[in-house]
Amino acid sequence: MHEQNITNFLPGWPELMDLSMASAYLSLSERSLRTIAAREAIKPVDLGLRLLRYRKSDLDRLVRDLAAGAGPSKLDESKAEADRIAELALARVAERGWSR
Repeated sequence: MHEQNITNFLPGWPELMDLSMASAYLSLSERSLRTIAAREAIKPVDLGLRLLRYRKSDLDRLVRDLAAGAGPSKLDESKAEADRIAELALARVAERGWSR
């Protein structure tokens, strides 16, 4: 089967979607969308007054990347760096003899 643009399958969706609509667009629960978006560094657009909207283009890219088996996410790389820094900090605390 050849690859087609997702917009051919789901026409008429707005360019900006709230969490509920974006979840419906991807057939995911809101919780799953939040988790995947955080893992893949998909950030909603902040329109002010607590109005967050997901870009349809970001959601389409997310589906394409996940379907293509993209490599480690940006969040995975950030977490690895944070873990490395935490280990260094714990080692420094241990060297100084501080404990909980």
